[in-house]
Formats: sequence, C-alpha cells, structure tokens
Amino acid sequence: YTPEGILIEESRTNLILASQSQFSNSTYWCQNCQSRGTTMADNVTTSPDGTTDASSLTATAAYGFTYPTTCPTITAGTTYTSSLFVKNDNLVGNYVGLQAGAGNNTDDADLSCNMNSHACSCTASGGTCVGYGIQTLANSWYRMWVAFQTTSSTQGCQAEETGSSTTGTFYLYGAQLELGAFPTSYIQTSTASVTRPADVFAIPTTAAGANGAWYTAGTGTLSGAGIIPYASSNSGFPGLVALDDGTSSNAISLFINQQPGNQKKSSVYLSGSSEGCYVGSAYTSGALTESAITFNSGTSTVNTSFDGVDSVDLTSITIPTLTTLRVGGGRGGSTSLILDGWVNRIWYMPTPQPDASMAGYTQ
Repeated sequence: YTPEGILIEESRTNLILASQSQFSNSTYWCQNCQSRGTTMADNVTTSPDGTTDASSLTATAAYGFTYPTTCPTITAGTTYTSSLFVKNDNLVGNYVGLQAGAGNNTDDADLSCNMNSHACSCTASGGTCVGYGIQTLANSWYRMWVAFQTTSSTQGCQAEETGSSTTGTFYLYGAQLELGAFPTSYIQTSTASVTRPADVFAIPTTAAGANGAWYTAGTGTLSGAGIIPYASSNSGFPGLVALDDGTSSNAISLFINQQPGNQKKSSVYLSGSSEGCYVGSAYTSGALTESAITFNSGTSTVNTSFDGVDSVDLTSITIPTLTTLRVGGGRGGSTSLILDGWVNRIWYMPTPQPDASMAGYTQ
C-alpha cells in the first residue's frame, strides 16, 4: 500500500457502544439472536489495528446475526452511515450483511457483500439506501459501509449478520454509526459514544525557520494535492489548501466546488466577496488531484492550473492581507470546508511562477 498523505477529517461521533472486543458481552450485544445458532467470540484474531482484538461471528443458519442491546437514537429523514470491518474465515455462501436503521426489516437499509467477489448491493426495507461500498484493506480485511435514512424510526440499530444461504464464521471489528453521508476513520467506543474532534492543520504566515520567514506578503505560488474518497457524498466545499486572515472574508483558496458537479476551483476573496475565480474540470472521487495558483499584488494578477491544465490570467485582482495557511481546509477554518481526505502534498514558492510553467507543476 502506498501512503496517500495526511488524513484531515471533520468531527464525527461513533454512536455505537462497545464497538470492538465486546461482541460476546450480552450487556452490549445480542447473543444467539432469535435462536439462529449464532456464537460470538472476542479477541480471536489480528484486527486491522495489528493487535489480537478482532471478534468472530459463527452461524449455523443463514442470517445469523448480532445487534446492539441498546440502539442509538437517531433522527428520521437524516442521513447516517453504518460501517464494519469484516474478514472471511470459513463462510459457506460467502455473504455478509449489515442492516442499518430500525432493525426490524420495516425501516432499514440492508447492505449485502459477497466476500469472494466483494460486490455489494443495498436493499431498502422501508428506509432509504443513500450510498454504500466496501474498502479493501491489508491482510484480507474489508470495511463495508452503508449510508441510510429511516422514514419514521428514531432507532439506529446496526445488525451484523451472515447473509442469504450463508453459514460459517467471519471476523468483525470496529462497528460504527455516525451522522453523515459517508464513513470516516474508525472511532473506538466502550461504555459511551465517543466524538473525534475535527483535524486542524494551520501555520501562521509569520512563522520563521532557520532561513527566515516562509511567506512573502501578497505574492507567490501556492499548490495543494490530495485525495477525497467520498467527494460525491460530501455536500460541502472540501479544501486542499487556503491562505486567509483568520476569517472567510479575505482568502486565497483551492478547493472542490460540489454545488454543482464536484468542479475543481480556485478563488480570491476580498471583504467577503469573490475577486475572481477559476473553475476547472470535474473531480472524480478517490482520484489524486493537484491545483496551483500564482498571485501577485504588484501586477494584480492571478493564474491557476488544475491537473496539468493552465488557465488565462485574471487581472485587476486585489490580493488581501493573509495571516494563516490552512492545510486540508478552507478559508477561515470553516467546518464545511474540511477536506475529509488525504493531503498528498502542499508547497509554496515566494515568487509567482511563469504561466508557461504552471501546467507542469500540477501534472
């Protein structure tokens, strides 16, 4: 696996209690639910975190399952995402399911994944399937996820199960239920839900190293490259990199404009208004993208390149005073502008690079 960069994510809360190593604990998880010959065991194999803290579910009948003894409270008509790490042991039939919602087959979204082909499908049982998928991890582990809405239920259950015509054993780890339309990195819980704060990576423009200050006021070339795995599910404006004055009113920003079409975009803001912007081609979720922008207060010009495609100069642009560099975020540090992905690289040059060089910098 090739490192993808620094992960920058918004704040999320895992609402599921006892999310790992306690699936055999009847205080938190149903045991032999509906007498389907289901046996749970904990700490039986190495989990994705590299320690022996993954659990197993063994079923002698199809749809052998477990679910929380106390399901979290959710808001009907609002999108949540359930996720679970799974690994096949000796399944016959090969299907693993993740049922999210009321948990009674009347207001749910039912995800089913084939552990051989890794093909998944989602069936709405009264609820709504908003999105779903499966991620390939190391050592034959996978993370399956389903984004869903209930129609009227305020119960957010999550049933982990063998699927249709499937018996045997699979390993499970890291049950998660979070508010939002896509999964974020795993948040371990025990006796209570846990909230992960938003990731913040900010550097003052006045910071100085052995060679002095890194930023030249009002001029330079700024570039950001990154990967956004769920851009099509994110309704915000995920930012690769931005310079601002501590507010959203004065800034230079490179980001993805998701309204509409996930378009690559750069903007210069002055006193709350856009001084000028470029709109590039559509961004494909999960792809590496790189953008760069030159700005020059002396000539009042700006130029942008997106993934090897240069644009023409914008003129008569006033460059604002800028005090903060934000990595994997947008202007002013707004939570709706967090990347929710990996920052592959960020660079700044204290001089505006020639237009003829810009396309090459972002190829």
